[in-house]
Amino acid sequence: MTLVEVAHITKTNLHLGLTLDGGHHASLRGLDIVDGGMLRGGTGFGITEANARASLAENLSWATVTNGGITHPRNEYPLPEVTA
Repeated sequence: MTLVEVAHITKTNLHLGLTLDGGHHASLRGLDIVDGGMLRGGTGFGITEANARASLAENLSWATVTNGGITHPRNEYPLPEVTA
């Protein structure tokens, strides 16, 4: 599964940007990773945009994600391996 497919299924948008030190970050806006009883962000960081996307894909692979957090009805999605 690709990051674009994850974004489509979870109804989120892929966000790419620059960090303060000139690196890149990638995230799916509004998407959290379910980690035990906690929610955590799934941002990927890298020297290039491609590295950041690959880091994000690695963070999301085999994880359960949610786009509802604690404020909306929560939809959870167990993901297979994700590629950039």
